[in-house]
Amino acid sequence: MSGASRVRSTGLGVVVILTNVLIVALVAIGFSQRGFSGWWDTLRGDWQPPTVSDPYADDAEVTAPPTESEPEPTPTPSTSPSPSPTTEEPEPPSLTERFEEGEDLSVLVLGDRTGTHENDWVAAWARQLTSSRQVQLTSTLAEDPTRYGDPVGFGGEGPALDIDNASLVQGTPEYAAARLDLFVQGDPDLVLVSFGRANTPENLPEQLSDLQDELAQALPDTQVRYVVQPPRRDGEPVVTDTVREWAAEEDAEVIDVAQVFEDEGIVDATVSGRDPLSVNIFGGQRWAEIVQQAVFGGDQQTEDDAAPDDGAGAAPEVDEDAGGEVGSAAGDPTAAQGSSPQPAAPAAPPAGPTADPFPWQPPVSPWSPPSTPSPEPAPTTPAPTGPTSPARPTDPTDPTPTDPPTTEPEPSPTDPGPTEPEPGPEPTDPETSGPDAAEPLSWRTAS
Repeated sequence: MSGASRVRSTGLGVVVILTNVLIVALVAIGFSQRGFSGWWDTLRGDWQPPTVSDPYADDAEVTAPPTESEPEPTPTPSTSPSPSPTTEEPEPPSLTERFEEGEDLSVLVLGDRTGTHENDWVAAWARQLTSSRQVQLTSTLAEDPTRYGDPVGFGGEGPALDIDNASLVQGTPEYAAARLDLFVQGDPDLVLVSFGRANTPENLPEQLSDLQDELAQALPDTQVRYVVQPPRRDGEPVVTDTVREWAAEEDAEVIDVAQVFEDEGIVDATVSGRDPLSVNIFGGQRWAEIVQQAVFGGDQQTEDDAAPDDGAGAAPEVDEDAGGEVGSAAGDPTAAQGSSPQPAAPAAPPAGPTADPFPWQPPVSPWSPPSTPSPEPAPTTPAPTGPTSPARPTDPTDPTPTDPPTTEPEPSPTDPGPTEPEPGPEPTDPETSGPDAAEPLSWRTAS
């Protein structure tokens, strides 16, 4: 091939390529947004992007920002009521308020020997409450301390107040915690815990904590109060301060009966003469008044004031202090309290408490039980009223058929005899008779 033909072929290829490039450019410009007129206007500098209208522009309110010269419009107060702040729920009424409003209430007592006797504080409190309530007391059985006996009505008029008394002679918090499901009846409004006589300062705090946990789980909405008992007087360690210290650490509510006894100086005056671990009648009544003041408020009428003048409905008399228990089993931790028949209900409801009751006065001297009359001696047969000294012996005689019988009558035990015994006859030799007359017998030879 010659050089001229080569140049011709190369030029033709370049023309074809340029032609293709131009065609592609024209097609792109035609399909672009500007088009051919837009490119022409761009080259002249007159082209502007097309304005696209918003179909939803009429629905939106376009507000221009306020200028500095124009004051901002003052908002018009709305006539609609503003939302009120959230109101707190009122606190539930206290036990004192519920008691004063006349609501029916129930109490559970978990305790030791200080609440078992009919003259201890639990039964004394039940009798005091009859001045304004219809009281019913239910105690555990002596033969089975995990079961309750029949309820005993104490009388009275007004709202009902039921007391379930699970006090045991050797009761401990450990025993009560293990059998709590057996002692709880229904949903009590108050639980009173009174322990210490069968515990030591070493084991009492731990047992009280265990009982507190069981009560919180079984009765989460029930108020629980712990009683600080008066100090014991049997020589063993006292747990009064132990209960106070435990309650302060656990933030538990207490009824400090011991503090009141100490402030009034009646600790020694209320010790039971029969059982130094318990209190006597005066101590039980004062204990009940302190509990009433702490849990329900107000002063209830005492048993002496509530009893009618004729003595109807009064508590049965006892021949010893209130601290003794009948049939107690001191060595058995599961033994129930020694219970005696409950006092009879009053024949007529006692009068209500006065507006201004007299303040309580401690007894001047410890109460002493009435002396027990000595038993009458058994009748005996009266001794003979004859001579007090025995008759002097007479000379023995030889018993022969010829001896005449004695004709003197014997003294009668009923006939009065001489005050001074008459001397007996002097011994004489008996008269001889019969075949032995040659050798007579005398009292000297016979003896």
